[in-house]
Amino acid sequence: MNYGMPYKGSKSAIADKIIDVLPAADYFVDLFGGGGAVSHFAALSGKYKTVIYNELDSVVYKGFKMAISGEFADENRWISRDDFKKLKDTDPYAAICFSFGNDLKTYAYSPEVERFKKHLHKIFFSETPRETRLHWKSFVGEFVKAKKEIEQLTQSAIELCAECGVEPLYCKDGMLDADVIKTKVFKVNSADIRNYFRRCLAESGKTQADVDRHLGNQMSGHYFGESQWALPTPEQYEKMLEILPLDIPWSDLNKQLNTIKTLDNLQSLQSLERLQSLERLPVKCYNLSYEQVVIPENSVIYCDIPYKGTSKYRTEFDYERFYKWALNQTVPVYISEYQMPDGFEEIFSVGKTSSFGTGNGKRTTKTFLQ
Repeated sequence: MNYGMPYKGSKSAIADKIIDVLPAADYFVDLFGGGGAVSHFAALSGKYKTVIYNELDSVVYKGFKMAISGEFADENRWISRDDFKKLKDTDPYAAICFSFGNDLKTYAYSPEVERFKKHLHKIFFSETPRETRLHWKSFVGEFVKAKKEIEQLTQSAIELCAECGVEPLYCKDGMLDADVIKTKVFKVNSADIRNYFRRCLAESGKTQADVDRHLGNQMSGHYFGESQWALPTPEQYEKMLEILPLDIPWSDLNKQLNTIKTLDNLQSLQSLERLQSLERLPVKCYNLSYEQVVIPENSVIYCDIPYKGTSKYRTEFDYERFYKWALNQTVPVYISEYQMPDGFEEIFSVGKTSSFGTGNGKRTTKTFLQ
């Protein structure tokens, strides 16, 4: 199951492992709550009578409170780039769901992609414009229907995996891991197109640098490489026809890639389901500095502090001040970080894929005890 809201640095994938190694108590105090993944699992675990969620960022805090009170039940707005600029500091739905990597700062889509995503957001699989309007408006308010649509999309995704020879991977909650599968399916579906571009380049006697000069950009690496491969736009493809022996219509190439739209839609529905699953969660919420939260007796404190060496959050963090505070607490303080100074004991570690550090990839998240 996915826990909490979509959020930068979310512990959703390892929330169960973290709670498993922490002791039971009357209170679980999540001082740097973020997207609420650990609070969410702690509330469901039965190990604590009361869960206290605290988050200093007012937008994230407001979003979590709205989620657990069911205020996202009828949410279906499309947030444009201009809307995002106006709303990101006050509107949790806009900031969390429409920011790149849920970082609350950067709009999720490039200008070229935004106009397509807007239609995708509204259309899904409706057959007529009227059906689109009616179905999308009713979708978010009818969660049972959403689950049925997820089941249909999941079946389509499984069939797509079979066609592409990709193993269907599942999350812990039994749902397809649409993000990972999409990457693998895209790689399979784009392989023939990549080879087609490379063959035409070789037959032409040109180089990638020649293509860049002809197009007036530096995009050839995306067209002939693999790690960040992308299909040229129709306009760029037409210009490439002037120097390369391309003989397949752009529309045919694009059609081959469009099969991953099923997975795009599945991801969208899964994100909405995560917000819905937080509704009426029995958690006390605070919007304070970690030092201001009153810690009851018989508590377990969990701190998912901003990791050193990762991209900055919206507020600065004083690590030395936090270390001193943690060492002075009379109840156990458990901290997730990559490394901690003397005075803290490592009790648990787990590999977690991260894209916020100086280098992408899997890094070992460790839990320390003060």
